[in-house]
Amino acid sequence: MHFLENTDLLKIEDILPFFPDFVVIDDFKEEICNALEGYAAHIDELKSEMDEATKNAQAIKSDIAVLKTRFVTIDAGERCSSCGNALLTRQFYVFPCQHTFHADCLIGLVRSRGVLLPIKQLTILPL
Repeated sequence: MHFLENTDLLKIEDILPFFPDFVVIDDFKEEICNALEGYAAHIDELKSEMDEATKNAQAIKSDIAVLKTRFVTIDAGERCSSCGNALLTRQFYVFPCQHTFHADCLIGLVRSRGVLLPIKQLTILPL
């Protein structure tokens, strides 16, 4: 038993199958109880992780359901709020306020200003 206490490689449950059926395990009772308590604690941790994962999955499901009903219709002649070119010529973003930007135009605006400004200021500032 002292060997089991000094190593992390073997546990009591690893050596129990090697004992004959008629061996009395009273001498190992404390080690077996400790192992069972450890397993119970580990199972409780796993249960809480599973509960948390289930909550996250449900939150993601509800977010996806909300996003499925959220859409914007873009006209073929829609223009970028920054450069004024046709929006549908390359990747773009549409904000809830209906302002539209090419991805590269928006990145350029953010980089050149260093901070995000209110959308009304962005549309008036010269490039």
